[in-house]
Amino acid sequence: MVVASPGALAPDVGDERQPISVETIEHTLSEIFDFYATRAHSKCSRSLMKSMKFQKMALDADLVDEGGRLTSARVDLIFKKLCGNCPTMTFEQFMNGCVQIALVKYPQENKAHQALGLLYEEHFSKFLNPHAELLQNFDPSFFDEIRPLKEGILTLYQGYFAQETNPHFQQQISSLESSSMKSFLACFHDFEIAPNLVPKPIVLSVFREVMKGKIPNEVFEFFECEDVCTRGRLFTIGHFLLGLYLVGKKLFGLASASSSSASASSGQVVFQLLERMDVSTPGKIIFTAERAKSLPLTTSAHLTAAHRGGASFQFCPESREQGFGGGGGSSSSDAELMNTSKNSGMSHGGQSGQRPLAPSATGNRLHSTQIGSLTHYGGSSSSTSARGTASGQQHPVPVVPDMIRPLGEQHEILISQLFLYYATLGDPLNRSAISSLKFNRFLRDAGLLPAECQGAVTYDHMQPKKRAHRAQALSRQKLSVSAHQPRVNAEAFPNGPPLTQVDVDLIFLQAINWERKKTNSKGQQHRHLLNETSWRRALCDIGIRLYYQPRDDASALGGARGGGASSSSKSSPTTDPHKNSTTTLTPVEASLESLCRKVLQPAAKALDFQSHVDVSNYAVEMGKQQMVDLFHSPNVSEGIAKIFTYYADQSARTSFAKSKWTVGSFLKFCIDFEITEEIPHLPLQRIFQDCAHVESVEGRTSSSELSKLGFQLCLVLIAVKLNRMEFSTLEDQVLALLHKLNHAARTGMRDRPTVMSMSRRAQLFPSLAEPRGKRVGSSVAGGGAGSGGPLYYSSSTSPAVSLSTLTTNATAPTVATLGGPNHILAGGGVLKAGDPQLSERFFRTLRN
Repeated sequence: MVVASPGALAPDVGDERQPISVETIEHTLSEIFDFYATRAHSKCSRSLMKSMKFQKMALDADLVDEGGRLTSARVDLIFKKLCGNCPTMTFEQFMNGCVQIALVKYPQENKAHQALGLLYEEHFSKFLNPHAELLQNFDPSFFDEIRPLKEGILTLYQGYFAQETNPHFQQQISSLESSSMKSFLACFHDFEIAPNLVPKPIVLSVFREVMKGKIPNEVFEFFECEDVCTRGRLFTIGHFLLGLYLVGKKLFGLASASSSSASASSGQVVFQLLERMDVSTPGKIIFTAERAKSLPLTTSAHLTAAHRGGASFQFCPESREQGFGGGGGSSSSDAELMNTSKNSGMSHGGQSGQRPLAPSATGNRLHSTQIGSLTHYGGSSSSTSARGTASGQQHPVPVVPDMIRPLGEQHEILISQLFLYYATLGDPLNRSAISSLKFNRFLRDAGLLPAECQGAVTYDHMQPKKRAHRAQALSRQKLSVSAHQPRVNAEAFPNGPPLTQVDVDLIFLQAINWERKKTNSKGQQHRHLLNETSWRRALCDIGIRLYYQPRDDASALGGARGGGASSSSKSSPTTDPHKNSTTTLTPVEASLESLCRKVLQPAAKALDFQSHVDVSNYAVEMGKQQMVDLFHSPNVSEGIAKIFTYYADQSARTSFAKSKWTVGSFLKFCIDFEITEEIPHLPLQRIFQDCAHVESVEGRTSSSELSKLGFQLCLVLIAVKLNRMEFSTLEDQVLALLHKLNHAARTGMRDRPTVMSMSRRAQLFPSLAEPRGKRVGSSVAGGGAGSGGPLYYSSSTSPAVSLSTLTTNATAPTVATLGGPNHILAGGGVLKAGDPQLSERFFRTLRN
């Protein structure tokens, strides 16, 4: 497995016992030490061997005999005796350790050099040099086979290992080795070899193994390397060639002892690896004539065919767009070039590029694999003012401005509803953030992002463990699209979804980064989540990419990149019914308005937001006269005050006006009054979060606290869930719940005397009226408050979807969605649909 010079093996057979020179033994031991030792992190670059490696060397050389004289413990004692408290040994200590092992292994030998010679003959001379097979490949036939690859390999090396060829790079050896290892891994990562085909640990082990080899001068003569600027300082061009060969063997499974290795020579292994790298994402190096035929003519014209299907490997220009540091602007030939690339299944630009730089010199290696889709769809970095042009447009697309004025009332409510709907998917208690997975699901539901995988996918090359891991990752696709709902891409985008995954990822990250810069949280670690502000900004970015039209453009606003129907009018003024004013939208705001009208509204209809009556409807019902009389009656209000005061947060019980409930207080109340026996914890937590969200939007409490008014709304929702199948009116349902609380206080709290103190002298709710009417027959689905039918609070869908119909803020006035256009509030007031003061009137009514 390990080391020894090919010429320094066993002694000549002709003599009985020819003495072995000390120089031969020392040379072999030095090679063994170099293989097992590790490079020290110091400027002297002195190799050191650890105790574990010393033990492994003894096992590999078959020196350990547990039943004999030399055991594993004895090897550890020899290392400890030589090195003391130091965890590593030098080469001199290693040679002394080999002498100690020889004396223990062969006690019959009188002299140390005789025992060492015998140890060499029986054990060390049997070692195989792991680099001997590699070094033997450096022969004229090998060089002839890889001669067509010479320029491509040299270009790769000079591009990724610029620090090796830089004569001014004067850092210590350990830093140079670490940088070269990262560049070696990055090379195979960029060309989709690692970790897709070859695991990352194997690539790193190849690097470490190659670093221990000594490259002959024939390699440098083949590449015409005259000085360190061309051959490299530490990880030379020869090491890189050896690394390509070993990675090719790992990839194609060509073991040295297998029959397949005889059919594929060393040069063919390297050639096959580079061909496999060539079929990766385009934009780097052209290796084969077949690849050149599928490229644009401007690129393939520079390629000349060579023997064995190869090419004189010239650098293929990378597509660089404005804003990424590339020189030159786009022209009409770029559009033709993109069309040619699209027909061939690839995305190349027509601009001239330059040799790829090492990681230390540039950070734009990512752009070479993604710039094609960015050029096609007009996306770019948010640091530029001209983000390219969309397909079919001749004007630059601007970035999203920092301040986006609110649109009309309906559009703002729609944006909030979509945010809350997707935020609560899979996490009913979440009201504040959307992950990238949910953002992708929204785009697929809206028809903006394709849901199908493009291209063939195979897992034959993967090990069973990795295949199972990939299967677990693919199982997350069940949340990637709402399969039971129709997608709205047929009419809006007849040519298919207009966005790619690259566009979506950039939109998501740009919105998050803008929010972080705004909050000055650059140095902190955050999860990649969209809040409602960054969600609105991401939608605006999508609208700009799809529907942007400059103010002086006479074309229609509706012509989207995906092929949507165009309109014959410019951006028209928008009238806000609550402000009684007409506002002219800017082109950016008009793009967002078009997105809401053509994409978001059909998506909302497909998702069926208003299929269930939600929290806002019950809040409006609580503002009616009969419910106000019920909660303000002395027999009910005093009992509610006792319960709320008892379970209020201990830190805020000094003042009743400041008393608040946490989710723990609410759940403790539900446990004590036996509500959890009929309603599980998760629906109860959803009820708490919904009511707390209503109050937090009103500015009364935080999103994790509940006041007395919110507690009353919780009682209403609990009453609906418990009694909706028995009683037809909301008042009867609440009365039935209060009777249940009375019963629980009398019978279920005998083992809790502190809780019984609330109703020790009398009932919590004395003199309660009985529910007037029992429900007969099946439930009337969809019955509203105005029609006298039952109200439903369903936990199967997220009630937070329509919470915005109750809550109000500066940008999104609310709309009531009840049985009729007008409803009577307590006190004789008339509530009209779309009244922005809906929730404030409700809380003011309960407060009085």
